[in-house]
Amino acid sequence: MRWDPTRKRTVADFSWTELGALSPDDRTAWKRAMTVATAVYDDVHDPIAPGALFYHSTKSRPGWARTRTAIATIGNHIFYGEVLPVP
Repeated sequence: MRWDPTRKRTVADFSWTELGALSPDDRTAWKRAMTVATAVYDDVHDPIAPGALFYHSTKSRPGWARTRTAIATIGNHIFYGEVLPVP
């Protein structure tokens, strides 16, 4: 969070959405993000981690990970699906 002198208050990372003039819609990364988000929203994509509900960094090992099914590792993140059945 940081102080914004224009609004005279503390703002968060995505506060630029409040002011249309600060919209990043002309940048390449923003356009790609919108394309990906639209494909996901419209359900016209091939998921790379189908059924993933949870994830964490490979640098951590949360306790809940033992009770979930690992679906995919993408970069430095592990994605998990449903809870494992109790034997």
